[in-house]
Amino acid sequence: MYESDTSVTTVARLAAKAAGVFGTNAEYIDNLFTALQERNMADEYLAQVVQHLAEYSESRM
Repeated sequence: MYESDTSVTTVARLAAKAAGVFGTNAEYIDNLFTALQERNMADEYLAQVVQHLAEYSESRM
């Protein structure tokens, strides 16, 4: 799938629904974010996507 809109909202919405043979895209993003934190590395865009994913997940419950 290709999406030209790379806004945080769009990426989080798509990632919340995407999954592959190795798990969900949301899990991958969360694992990447955690790995960066463990190495004292920051990615503001990724942090925003993680936040939006959490909000999206909460709203679906």
